[in-house]
Amino acid sequence: MLAAEGSLRSWTIVLGAPAVVLLAAGLVLRRPSAIPAAIFLLGAAYATRLLAEEETLHEGAPIVAAALFGLAELAYWSLELRDGVADEAGAHLRRIGLLAGLTLGVLALGVALLALVDVLQTEGIAVEALGVAAAVAALALLAVSSRPTS
Repeated sequence: MLAAEGSLRSWTIVLGAPAVVLLAAGLVLRRPSAIPAAIFLLGAAYATRLLAEEETLHEGAPIVAAALFGLAELAYWSLELRDGVADEAGAHLRRIGLLAGLTLGVLALGVALLALVDVLQTEGIAVEALGVAAAVAALALLAVSSRPTS
């Protein structure tokens, strides 16, 4: 088990380090297409790390989801700020409030889903299909919400 865990840690680094470099390069070079790729790699690094865990539910998953959502939003916002378009007074504060609220919403939704799964703790194809549908919906929500606005 220790060898497998060490291998999974290596994969976490193999996926996580390029994600950080890709995100930084995308921001420096003003390439918005790098943001979803970096978020995907960070999510894949987290998923790889979960393979080493023996628990079926990971309590940190909602925090990771909220952090990835917040990271994507802040990355897109930083690119928008470079455009030099003057915002109206107070727009930054409203956006910070909205971003904080949405990030807390992602966290709350993740905690609620984790609690629901913990309560159900049943097995079977129906539960697995529901889990796959929820994962796809979460990724779709992240993709839609982290799109740059023009």
